[in-house]
Amino acid sequence: MMDKTFVLERACLPVVFFTATPPFSDLPQGVLTQLADAARVDFCPVGTRLFGPGQRVEDLLLIQSGGVCVSGPGGAHAPRGLDYLGSGQAVGAAELLRGEPASCDATALADTFFFRLEGGLFLQAAREFPALAAYFCDRFPKDYLERALAVLRRDRGGGGG
Repeated sequence: MMDKTFVLERACLPVVFFTATPPFSDLPQGVLTQLADAARVDFCPVGTRLFGPGQRVEDLLLIQSGGVCVSGPGGAHAPRGLDYLGSGQAVGAAELLRGEPASCDATALADTFFFRLEGGLFLQAAREFPALAAYFCDRFPKDYLERALAVLRRDRGGGGG
């Protein structure tokens, strides 16, 4: 029987993931590599609260596998799901870019692996490459609006605008 040993350098995984994940995939290769090299692999089990209202967000969490629920206050103190994030999506970008404490909860829906990028590095890259910040400031609010409109249409029986 032949012994097969696979060697995979830790730095290879983040570079491959960042290269395939917008908006990081649009960055110049040198910048992308620098960010990927600085990213740390992190894990949290299902039910872990990543942050809550009033807490400062220190790092950008890029979901490799698993999922996160971003929720706000609901009736009778029950959280209301605002968004469900999965592989390739980022947690904490809006909070970092606003420079304000979180206004919502972020909780792991499943055992989740992240690439954790120090907030200062993310903000530096966003200043140098405005398209990076624009992706999180422009694209996600439009996605939320489109989903909210779809829910309203569905709840009204498929009616128009």
